[in-house]
Amino acid sequence: MSSTDPLTSAQYWDYSFEEIGTFDIPAFVDAIIAARVGACNKVTLIPHSDSVNASLIAAKSTTGLSNKVNGITGMGPCIQLDLDTLFLPFKDTASITAVYNFMAE
Repeated sequence: MSSTDPLTSAQYWDYSFEEIGTFDIPAFVDAIIAARVGACNKVTLIPHSDSVNASLIAAKSTTGLSNKVNGITGMGPCIQLDLDTLFLPFKDTASITAVYNFMAE
């Protein structure tokens, strides 16, 4: 790649979930519907992990996405916590639950 390649520019990669949700997700939906003329006029989004945030921003925005999307089914990574290697300074389930409840408030 040359030094003028936009993919190597830090500015090219400086974007937020809000920008992805406002611009990219609606553009993806429009491209899918346009490519499937007559086959569908609405799609279902199934984003994974960080893309869930962008999809929720897209759904909240005023892009008219609600007329083009049936629903959003967000997926995330599954993990199994090993309390012996957990980085928190406490290991009991009650304390961990208390931390999560506190953060939810």
